[in-house]
Amino acid sequence: MDKFATLTDSRTGEEFRLTKQTFVIGRHRSSDICIPLQDISRRHCKISRDENNVYHVQDLQSSHGTFLNEDPISAGVDARLESGYHIKLSKCNRHPGGAKVYIFRQPKEEVVIPEAGAGAPGADRGEVSLREKILLRNLVFRVGKREGMTLRIQKSGTDPSNFGQRVPLLRFGFKEIFFLSLRPWKPGEEILLKMVHPLLVPAISLTLRVRDVKPTRAFGCSVFKVECQVARFDTKNRDRFHKSVKPDGLLSYGFLRSAQESKNSSADSVSGELS
Repeated sequence: MDKFATLTDSRTGEEFRLTKQTFVIGRHRSSDICIPLQDISRRHCKISRDENNVYHVQDLQSSHGTFLNEDPISAGVDARLESGYHIKLSKCNRHPGGAKVYIFRQPKEEVVIPEAGAGAPGADRGEVSLREKILLRNLVFRVGKREGMTLRIQKSGTDPSNFGQRVPLLRFGFKEIFFLSLRPWKPGEEILLKMVHPLLVPAISLTLRVRDVKPTRAFGCSVFKVECQVARFDTKNRDRFHKSVKPDGLLSYGFLRSAQESKNSSADSVSGELS
């Protein structure tokens, strides 16, 4: 088993192995992880490993701060990391949830991969058992066209990270799901939603039926708010969702909502029952 810890980008699923004694994150191109965002400092924070294989994160006097889970780290202080902790960079008005969020993992403490044929009857080959649930806001959501029983999958095969288009969700419930899209989906269309994460193998899938499509604007561009009903969420995928995902709410996209929607903050949590 790989002895090195990893950082996983909670929004893209990209993984970085911490193979060096000191690992720097920042905007400067010499950083081990280079993040070309205005709100990230040139040398934002560093992660170090001591002789006992214990990892710490230290803020390097960044402009908008480094946060361990939700707690700010004082500049120059070594904050100990544990598997599953979230490192958030630059929580500010433009990025209330953090400009970047990384999940720290130590493999020996994280997942157990069962032997072939082991585990519960009917378990998917290659599926991992999680020691802790994945936060809903850390999933990547992708949608694609569903035509009868045939799915349009890109040439890369069944890799869920290459399926359809990635979309930001505004609402996730067991009866309805809202998302933003560059494509004007048509009411009545059936589409497939995949919930993607490096530790969800295979991805969790459910079928949506488009109910309404409303033009809106974001970042000066025309986009569409797509309102869908959950048409099918089979028992297997539903059970995997409850077993693997913690429904703690979605990333905030308040700047995209109307004033009325902003008052209904509960819309960003999992609610309701399946029909």
